[in-house]
Amino acid sequence: MPPSVSEDTRILSGTPNHRKSSQFPSQEATDDTESRPNVYRRGEGTLILSIPPPLSPCTSQFLDGFHMGWRGTSESAFLGRSFVIFFFFFEDGKVWCVACKYNRRVWLLYLTPQGFCERVYRLKEAGFPLHLLPEVTIAGNIVGRMPCAWYGIPEGTPVFAALGDLQCSVFSSMETDHDAVMNLSTSAQLSFLLPEDFKPPPSVSTSPIEYFPYFKGRYLAVAASLNGGNVLAAFVKMLQQWTHELGLGVPETKIWERITALAQDDTSTDTEMDICPTLYGERHLYGEQRAVVRNIDPYSLGLGKVSRSLFRGLIANLRSMMPREVLVEAGIERIIGSGTALTRNPVLQKELETQYDLPVVYGTGADAAVGVALAVLPYL
Repeated sequence: MPPSVSEDTRILSGTPNHRKSSQFPSQEATDDTESRPNVYRRGEGTLILSIPPPLSPCTSQFLDGFHMGWRGTSESAFLGRSFVIFFFFFEDGKVWCVACKYNRRVWLLYLTPQGFCERVYRLKEAGFPLHLLPEVTIAGNIVGRMPCAWYGIPEGTPVFAALGDLQCSVFSSMETDHDAVMNLSTSAQLSFLLPEDFKPPPSVSTSPIEYFPYFKGRYLAVAASLNGGNVLAAFVKMLQQWTHELGLGVPETKIWERITALAQDDTSTDTEMDICPTLYGERHLYGEQRAVVRNIDPYSLGLGKVSRSLFRGLIANLRSMMPREVLVEAGIERIIGSGTALTRNPVLQKELETQYDLPVVYGTGADAAVGVALAVLPYL
């Protein structure tokens, strides 16, 4: 029998910034939930639900941007008596369900048009009020029309199913099915379009490649890294902090210029230093695995060599998630590069071209707003 949520459980609504919201208990507060199981109840109306936790582990990063959820106290032998929160939220064309204990272990499942509840007990059987969830439909479908004029939008304007930000960004950049799109800005994503008859396999939480619903029932293969321009920004901030601690003051813009110029020097390429730049972790990596520096020797400590190793490591990290062989096997003939961290950095461009050994074209930037417009034009 599936474990149950047996005590008072209440519907709540939240904001995308829920980590800063008073609706959610702090880590210190949740440690006392065993003795005060109902202290955090919010909202109106009680629902007695019986639903198991999803079976696949993930990290708490999936909790960003939830739409609505419910929570309660579980006495299940499977979980032990502890405070449990269940969330449903919508992101990148998927509907996610997350149940997390106060110790921050997390389980998730996702809903798709192909399988309304994959590899878990169905929500309907568990008693969840399905009328609270939107109907799952294909991205780009017309789901209604404006019943009246609203802020300059005329009556009768078609309303389309929600489109994912990543999918729209790719749509604005990809020119043919043989293109892969790499966006490297704050984080980094490498994606390509899968064949029309592709059906996603059962999700594996340890796989670095995910399959995102795309337009016309197709799928994108996506390697989404949490580490991109944010790692470079942290590196620059560290250097600036060091100069301040030494009693000097160097503008951030000057540091960016110097590390880029020094990394382009031919002598900076001759280094065996290996930097794994996962400063912010990765979704598919368990535990607290973070950035690592290997093969440090007395001759690799110059700023140019360290910077070059960091730039190389960022591309190598993406290549470890989606190797060149995967692209070649999928028939990819070129990579379209976008994102300010990539298009403004000639060293990153050189590393991308060298490590993937495919033609690379640099665009002006993947724009999700442009992608939305292009996606719905055929329906108008």
